[in-house]
Amino acid sequence: MLETILHTFLIFLFIFFVIVLFNYISDDVKAFEADIAKALKDQGFELIKIELPAPFTNGPFPMFDVTNFKHHVTIMGMSGQKACYRMVRYKNHEGIECKSGLKVIVDGFLIREMIWKPELRVAE
Repeated sequence: MLETILHTFLIFLFIFFVIVLFNYISDDVKAFEADIAKALKDQGFELIKIELPAPFTNGPFPMFDVTNFKHHVTIMGMSGQKACYRMVRYKNHEGIECKSGLKVIVDGFLIREMIWKPELRVAE
């Protein structure tokens, strides 16, 4: 009995880590590159590089965020809501290289919101 429970738990743990690893690997860095470059250009910044945060981290964002459950869109039984995290390097107005964390909230398979941390600041 105890052995069966242990085996079931180990199988569950293995499947969990495979799913997490697949999700990390399948999260393409280039997926939002055009949208990120446009958002930066609109503020007068120049994109240098987009990177994924380290595995099991969300960059400067908290690991668990209850505000993410405000909206939930389902299209033909498939959930269309996801938060993707990126670390973005860009040049500011003075040509200095800066780095910000970016949370891209995808809702209904479209980008709903981009949250920058630290926020982008336009030169005055």
